[in-house]
Amino acid sequence: MNSFSWLIYLSYVVGNISTLAVVLALILGIAAIFFYASSSQYEDSVKVKKTGHILAGITLFLSLFSSVIPSREVIMMIAGSEYLEEVAKTSDGREFINDGTGLAKDTVKLLREYVTENLNKVKEGD
Repeated sequence: MNSFSWLIYLSYVVGNISTLAVVLALILGIAAIFFYASSSQYEDSVKVKKTGHILAGITLFLSLFSSVIPSREVIMMIAGSEYLEEVAKTSDGREFINDGTGLAKDTVKLLREYVTENLNKVKEGD
């Protein structure tokens, strides 16, 4: 498989990875709270608090990890960019892109509309 194929595959997997990271962060966060709250009830409260610290650290890492994973749409746009770059390396591709009429012009127009639409969605989400 080439890099384009891997990016398409990754775009479908990344959503599951992000969801898993969020779920694990929630579960481990609750466990960390439990360890902190119940540490005074155990004779070896230092070990219990240490376990709580470890769980809190893992929770923080998973939370940060899930927030930096790009969305499926971003990965698909990267894959499209990679594909266009490969097409632009060929003489026929450069001629088609530089033509500026017909299908090439319509494709650029649709791509601009798609990018603008997704950027507006991102801005509205902030």
